[in-house]
Amino acid sequence: MLPEEKSQEAVAVWSKTWMNVKTQALTETAIATTVAVIVPALLAHTPQNQFIVGPIVNAVLFWVALRVGIANAIFIAVVPSMIALLRGMLPPQAVLAIPYIIAGNIAMIMTFSLVVNQFKKSVFLYFGVIAGALVKTAVIFLPVLYILKLTGVVAFMMSWPQLVTAIIGGLVVVRVQKYFQK
Repeated sequence: MLPEEKSQEAVAVWSKTWMNVKTQALTETAIATTVAVIVPALLAHTPQNQFIVGPIVNAVLFWVALRVGIANAIFIAVVPSMIALLRGMLPPQAVLAIPYIIAGNIAMIMTFSLVVNQFKKSVFLYFGVIAGALVKTAVIFLPVLYILKLTGVVAFMMSWPQLVTAIIGGLVVVRVQKYFQK
């Protein structure tokens, strides 16, 4: 057993470290949420905005999943779609796809985290990104095509651009994350 003085010191160090970790997680989540909300809102009416906004939002999701954890990333996965709905930034037919977009983002985060946490090697970050992007695209596109039976621009938005923007966002995070190792 530790003497009384040493045990109190150990608790104080642990408590201070725990608070720093929680503060860092809260700060990163707040910044990521702000980016995930502001970028789509600012670029909503930009031509081809999906290819700008998509990689940024996906990078935010991958970043938070990697750095802070799945729960915070899932929270952020819901926010951009809800803001897009509330602000009227989606074509009317795309509103029906919002639950699938949210589910796709969550599936991407969970797949990525599963691969990365299972293998614990940085090379698997790339595999995690690709696996997460593929799962996200399937979770979004298949219901849009076969359940909602959407066509035209909305079907296009929910197809291969989801895969491309997720991979781009994930690759950016993989390249940048080595500079921010915990």
